[in-house]
Amino acid sequence: LLGMRPHDDRHRCFTAHREVVPAAFVRNVLNVENRYRQMLQQQQGLQDTMLAALVGQAQLGRNGGLSIDESKFFFPINVRREHLLEDTLQVLQDAAPSDL
Repeated sequence: LLGMRPHDDRHRCFTAHREVVPAAFVRNVLNVENRYRQMLQQQQGLQDTMLAALVGQAQLGRNGGLSIDESKFFFPINVRREHLLEDTLQVLQDAAPSDL
């Protein structure tokens, strides 16, 4: 799955045949893939910020440091304590898949 082309579904067959592949293996593969994709997105966000700084398009903070858009590195979710699950599910359902 790592480095797989998005249209190449033949490598995803282990999820179609769950009786053959142990659930723990599928869970571990999906976990590794998610961490890998998150790392790639964070690296891209950092590269975008550094490129903006090099061409003079980055915003500077009060102390002269770079102002970093945290949404390039994290997916912030604001929830109410008493409605934690409902608010979280609503935000995740409303989010674009590319943001997750």
